[in-house]
Amino acid sequence: MTIKQLGGVFGRNPTFNDVTVEGQLTFDGELDINSDINLPDNKKITFGDATGGDLQIYHSGNESIIYEGGTGDLQLRGNGGNTTIMNGGGTATLANFANGGAVTLYYNNDLKITTLAAGAKVFGDLSFQSGNGIDFSATAGTGTSELLDDYEEGDWTPSADFGTINGTSITYVGKYTKVGDTVTILIKASSASADIEVPSYVGFTGLPFAAVHDGTSTVLTEDIDVFARQGFASTSSTALFFSASGSATGTGKLICSLTYKV
Repeated sequence: MTIKQLGGVFGRNPTFNDVTVEGQLTFDGELDINSDINLPDNKKITFGDATGGDLQIYHSGNESIIYEGGTGDLQLRGNGGNTTIMNGGGTATLANFANGGAVTLYYNNDLKITTLAAGAKVFGDLSFQSGNGIDFSATAGTGTSELLDDYEEGDWTPSADFGTINGTSITYVGKYTKVGDTVTILIKASSASADIEVPSYVGFTGLPFAAVHDGTSTVLTEDIDVFARQGFASTSSTALFFSASGSATGTGKLICSLTYKV
């Protein structure tokens, strides 16, 4: 190692001014620095393992600032590059971000986003552990919960297990969306022969979730102006019921959309 210095005091505890170090610098004890450390482009300051230490500061063409903000937060600001905050215990705070760079936050407890800059985008999925979600408790309200902790969408298979539904080669489509404790289902019965009819009532099983608080709706046909062919629908725990609806001479579809609570 070579030390070039333009001034200072050598001795048991030397001081240096304007020092240039060529090679590796090794020291025991504390290193006090009262001014800036300037590195050439593409050089690093690494603490810990050189291949993946606790802190690496790297400059590669864009302005980058990494600093402790005085409250225990590690704040990173870049000039259009990617910015990553990794924090396993404290509070990870994104104070400001501009110029369209990507932001990734890894945090073991809560993720809190106060403000997103105009045009900010998130690429990929945001995942929550079971029982956690998006907390709206900071907003005014008197509800029993302001946590959005569940969203799901998918298919369900209607099966006519009660009552009677007549028709030639009837096919069924079942779709659902669940948001929190609210489920919205869609059911469509179709026949190319246009002869679907429920003479009295029919009950379908296969609901994606059992209803705790039942919902009601209407059963529509493709000719909604013929009121005698329309009907009513309601859930009852694990089943969905249609009242008399359709026609053996002219009904090709029975359609119902209904919302209930679980």
